[in-house]
Amino acid sequence: ALTPGNFERNRYSDTMPYDFNRIQLKQTPWENKPMRFSDYINASWIKMEHQDWIATQAPISTTIEHFWRMIWEEDVGVIVNLTRNVEGVKVKGTPYWPDPSSTGQTSWDLGQGMRITLVASRILFPDDPVQHLTIQMTRTWGEGKEEGEEKRTEILFYPGWKDGSAPSHPGTVLSMRDLVKELCRREGDRPQAPAVVHCSAGCGRTGAFIALDLVLQELDTGLGGDHPQRDLVVEAIHYCRQRRIQMVQTKRQIGFLY
Repeated sequence: ALTPGNFERNRYSDTMPYDFNRIQLKQTPWENKPMRFSDYINASWIKMEHQDWIATQAPISTTIEHFWRMIWEEDVGVIVNLTRNVEGVKVKGTPYWPDPSSTGQTSWDLGQGMRITLVASRILFPDDPVQHLTIQMTRTWGEGKEEGEEKRTEILFYPGWKDGSAPSHPGTVLSMRDLVKELCRREGDRPQAPAVVHCSAGCGRTGAFIALDLVLQELDTGLGGDHPQRDLVVEAIHYCRQRRIQMVQTKRQIGFLY
């Protein structure tokens, strides 16, 4: 994370993944020059029994292609975006999908043979809006780009959770968690697809969302009730912090989990 060339890929200088569980981008045949390729992205695996999560920062302008490469390579089912691009006067994120309402574009060419296209958008929960977008990813290769593959992923964008705070409508977050599980479900014996969660740094709100899932999973399976003296919230936060720095940052976020 601190290697020259990698450090510039971090949104914040104090928030980086641990090496042991960081996501590693894969080198493609056309990137066979060692001096050009780096597998680094500021993203961490948070693996659980019933759902694997990837906690990451909001992409910066120079890492949008890396972000979508990660989505493709890890076969991500859902991206949960918990931050506005600007909160007050502070920049918290960078647009990373085509928005026809502001640019007139529905498709972006990301380079390296990858293109993303917005194919559907709708609003969920009108009283506390969540934008649900469907993105088609297309990747081509070969000298004439004659070979290719398509995948789809979903984005759940929730702008109603401010940095450092708890969500004003906890029910919305609970509904989002349930929807993520549904959208990540795979047919047959295939495991549940991983889900990406990010806020700005990929720690506070991101950590609270993932820790919430861990607490609820314990309650859903009845494991938490077997030992009334256990503090499931403390255990969940500890589990997440062992895998990414600063997960769940404020007292308000801890209070939300209770």
